[in-house]
Amino acid sequence: MNDYDQGMKLEIFTSETCANCKALKKHLKELMVERGEDYGETVVERSINDSDVMAELLMLNVDSIPVMRIGCKVY
Repeated sequence: MNDYDQGMKLEIFTSETCANCKALKKHLKELMVERGEDYGETVVERSINDSDVMAELLMLNVDSIPVMRIGCKVY
């Protein structure tokens, strides 16, 4: 995660039923532990069940999840 600096917020766009989303959360939690950071303070989880979140993803030209945003970069 070269685009990530300690103290930055990561946003992840997920769904409860998405297996890849669960895997992303698991890996991020492990990475945060390795870096000595708190997942809850670093990662902002955004559910696509929220229509505003879905609209934001459409504006970002994203059509699949999971999606991770660090600053202005979308992965």
